[in-house]
Amino acid sequence: MPPATMTPTAFPYTTRQAAWDVLAQRGTLDRPLSWVDAQNQIEWLYGQDNGQMLSLVERVPNDGETLDNVRQNWREMQRRELATTYNNAVAAADTYLDMVDPYIAVVGTFLFSPHDGEVMEVINVDYTKANGWVNGVGDSCNILVERAQGTTVPIAKLAGNGVIAGPAYMAEQDAVKDGMGEQPGAEMHNFLSLASTSLSVTRMQNNTMVYDNWGQVPKAQVEILLQARRHTGYALLFAPRMTKDTSGRGQLYIGSGALPQIRSNILDLRGYASNVSWPIYNAFFLKLFRPDATSQEKTCLAGENLFATMLRMGRDLNLLDRDSYFEPEIGANVMTIRTEEGNAVNFIKDRFGLQAGTPYFLGDWGFVFDMAHLSGAHFEGFQGQWYQNIQDNDDLTTRKDAYMWSWMLRLMHESCHGVIRGGVSRLLERP
Repeated sequence: MPPATMTPTAFPYTTRQAAWDVLAQRGTLDRPLSWVDAQNQIEWLYGQDNGQMLSLVERVPNDGETLDNVRQNWREMQRRELATTYNNAVAAADTYLDMVDPYIAVVGTFLFSPHDGEVMEVINVDYTKANGWVNGVGDSCNILVERAQGTTVPIAKLAGNGVIAGPAYMAEQDAVKDGMGEQPGAEMHNFLSLASTSLSVTRMQNNTMVYDNWGQVPKAQVEILLQARRHTGYALLFAPRMTKDTSGRGQLYIGSGALPQIRSNILDLRGYASNVSWPIYNAFFLKLFRPDATSQEKTCLAGENLFATMLRMGRDLNLLDRDSYFEPEIGANVMTIRTEEGNAVNFIKDRFGLQAGTPYFLGDWGFVFDMAHLSGAHFEGFQGQWYQNIQDNDDLTTRKDAYMWSWMLRLMHESCHGVIRGGVSRLLERP
């Protein structure tokens, strides 16, 4: 008798199907013969597609933190700029100025005009323009200054000219000067996600001789676990942060994946071939290395098309710091490309998670992470565990197991991370 055809199984997982049922054949001794030609490596595809994003998070140095409450973070703090520009032109006699960012200055600050050398002292600041200050032509202003300090002379300024803030100097018997602090912006709630999946196996099925544990608890556990890792891998990339009341089932929390957290740096190539060029990619990567908190290298989880594109560019333009090779520890091809400023971008090919073509359409996507500012956490008591024999007490013919796990993805310093999407698909997709 030829082997039965393997088909996906709807959740909740159960091995009791017409094609697998031990009672569907005349005797249990017939069943082992059905799988005698099966290969032990038949699950190899699952083994490689184990949720590459989850594997990446599990290997960061600061992974594994245990949390017992929902955590709230504020907006990341960046270096506050000390320069701004003029909103409007300034005549040589004007003492009321309209600046794009008045928060560079406090009373007593000295302002430097680098393009003409003039120095001005700040006398008063109206950060909201609530006082209706006006200069000679009636424009609203926010800073009152005393012009031409020291040996400098008053010179007219154009809209868009730059101005730099210096310190607030103190006189010999002066009081301390006021400072300018910052308040946090919109809070960021990093919810913990809790998920589960189960399997049900008949005791007769579980005690029947089958080749390589097919249809039995050990095999079903492997399939359930790998599927859970794949689901979690996609959630770590795309899940939106949300919570809602489920009435009788309590509050539902869903932690944010990478894409909803990354707002500053998204390179959308829109499928145009003219956009797939090294200058565009290089400019994007360089931007990720600009923030104060950046590391000196990034890691890009790349779709199969993006990986091939970057590998080809790296070889053609002599950008490769290390050519593509297979890394057994993560089960994927990796390579390293140097930007024009010498920073390293390590590419990991996720050919199963970020697949090209129907139905995934993710082959030209890439998620660029600063691994020093990426971390994962789990809820206390739910770090991925099996619960065995959870069937009802009067259910004597089946065994039910469940796997439950939790996770949180945190991207500190959001501006250090980025997303690439779009580009050009292959002319011929592999089946």
